[in-house]
Amino acid sequence: MIRGLIVMGPPGHPGRGQESYTTVAEMVRDELGFDIIPLTPKTRIPSNTDLIISRGDVAPNFIDLNKKIKVITWLGDVNLPLDETTKEGREMIAIRKAILERSDLVISSGYSEFKKDYPQFMDKMVFFPKNFSTISWFCGLKFNKRPKMKCLLPGSSRLSIYPLRNYIKEHSNRNIIDIGVKIPKRRGKKGMARWPHVGEDYAKWLNSYFCCVTSSSIFNYVTGKYFEISAAGSLLLANETEDSKRAGFIPYVHFIPITKGNALSQIKKCLKNPEKFDKVRKAGTQFVRENHSVYNRFGQLKKIIGEVLEKRT
Repeated sequence: MIRGLIVMGPPGHPGRGQESYTTVAEMVRDELGFDIIPLTPKTRIPSNTDLIISRGDVAPNFIDLNKKIKVITWLGDVNLPLDETTKEGREMIAIRKAILERSDLVISSGYSEFKKDYPQFMDKMVFFPKNFSTISWFCGLKFNKRPKMKCLLPGSSRLSIYPLRNYIKEHSNRNIIDIGVKIPKRRGKKGMARWPHVGEDYAKWLNSYFCCVTSSSIFNYVTGKYFEISAAGSLLLANETEDSKRAGFIPYVHFIPITKGNALSQIKKCLKNPEKFDKVRKAGTQFVRENHSVYNRFGQLKKIIGEVLEKRT
């Protein structure tokens, strides 16, 4: 019997409908019998462990593990927000490289960024894209024949991370583009600003619009929005990146490509002639629901686990 562990760092945002790493981990636990333990500075791995999946950014606990224990490192963000001019920054970067060196395999949703930052480890890197989460929230939605004939810009538009989204937000015609905004926290109350739509309501919100526009981050990740918008049944407008190609998105087949130069005109074109884009809307929905659900990611991880275990000496 295989002794497997999943060591989990902080979770994603499953309540928002974004990628739920916890859900995939729980599927591995339930079907393959792995245990799930939290990642802390004190985390120790039992000597009889066959394989660990480390879901976290920096886990120095595993650098000196016995080589008989296979390690799959499941990266969060490839880019570490560290200052290489500081001692702490250099130390953390050195730890990240040591972890990648120790790993038998690395899975990440940031293929192009990983290739740029860590080309020496590309032989052990597997592209593991994001996904839409709870199946019933999205796949239970029917094709909306009478959607709101506007374009929705959901999610963060932070300039430093999402410059294209920010450009659309700042230059949009609010008669045709709705902007998703957070609800600010109440004065004197604990907590943070929150999104008004979560869970199943979030999927229905996306589905209520004819089209939604989003973009990758400055690191070219295919963000969760690509998958969620399409899975919900809305027409996806987004920029094309190396990672979106690798995930299988085909321009004018699964989505409408945009750039800073044509984003606003592309939105107007889609809303002016919606019948010309229904085929893309339907094809994008089918493609994502068939290839990028949480079950697809579990199936991919299950196959990866099997391949890594086959290489045990």
